[in-house]
Amino acid sequence: MALQSSGAISMSDVNVELGNSSTAQINLGNTAVRDLFGVASGAISLAGDGYGASAAVPAGQQVFVNTSGTGNYSYSSTTFTVPAGVTSISALCVGGGGGGGRASGGNIGPQGGGGGGLAYENNITVTPGESLTIRYGLGGRSGNSTSTTGGGGGTSAVLRGATVLVQAYGGVGGLRQTSGRAAGGNGGTTNGYDGGGNGGFGGFGGNNTAGGAGGGAAGYSGNGGNGGNGNGNANQTGGSGGGGGGGEADSSGSGGGGGVGLLGQGSSGGATGNLSGSSGAGGNGGSGGTNGTISSGGAGGRGGNYGGGGGTDEDDSFNNGGRGGAGAVRIIWGAGRAYPSTNTADV
Repeated sequence: MALQSSGAISMSDVNVELGNSSTAQINLGNTAVRDLFGVASGAISLAGDGYGASAAVPAGQQVFVNTSGTGNYSYSSTTFTVPAGVTSISALCVGGGGGGGRASGGNIGPQGGGGGGLAYENNITVTPGESLTIRYGLGGRSGNSTSTTGGGGGTSAVLRGATVLVQAYGGVGGLRQTSGRAAGGNGGTTNGYDGGGNGGFGGFGGNNTAGGAGGGAAGYSGNGGNGGNGNGNANQTGGSGGGGGGGEADSSGSGGGGGVGLLGQGSSGGATGNLSGSSGAGGNGGSGGTNGTISSGGAGGRGGNYGGGGGTDEDDSFNNGGRGGAGAVRIIWGAGRAYPSTNTADV
């Protein structure tokens, strides 16, 4: 709706436009009234300033991501300034995927990196012009000759001062060892938020067998898939609740886990199964996220964006693991928009 563009404008018209009762008492000095008429101070002319004025706030969104950087539980940081007229936002966080461990001979197949967690929170009350701190997690670095352990994925979060409004943790980096597996990052209802899930486990390390594949990123209402392990791709699973699938393990190298998209819940990334070919395939992305990459060029497969865990090379090689997929934060605002999937596409 909007105020009329000609004729007399009544106080009843102003009340209705602001969502009040038509007979409510109204103060022209009220912030909502001044925002409607676009007059910060001084006298307001109902007709001159009010023709065509609308209290409706245009829908919008903003994404924060760094796809080029990697680290060890590292993140980039910036601020988000709440747009004029916006009093409520919904925020989505995806943690960075963990990096895969390095293969350094000795018949040790390293662990794949865990997938990043996902969390969202709707109806966060904000003030126009307020600045919120945004932390968006980096993907975990590859396990390398300096440190055979892959880097952990960075935590993604939205904060008001020191108060965390919503956050999702990154996946754990894979170790160069013949047992155990790297955990995915926590998110979602595990941490008390409206929704989300945990990242999938990276594939197990092994003796005289393939290293583990990367875990899939968490979904909007379920967990990421687990990366496969061993020459026969044991224990690989697909994602759930819109999450990414785990990567495939193969005797010639293991793929990265599938990432998760930021535009709302969609189809989950299914398990690839034990495919024929020379290297392990990347896990399938969920909810429009990108697939993990295949192990190639003497390195484990990379985790898909956003939040897929990195894969590994085979046990007899001396090659790096794959880097984890980047984490991200996305904020949306406007009437009738909410995660996991109500009008969450870009507008």
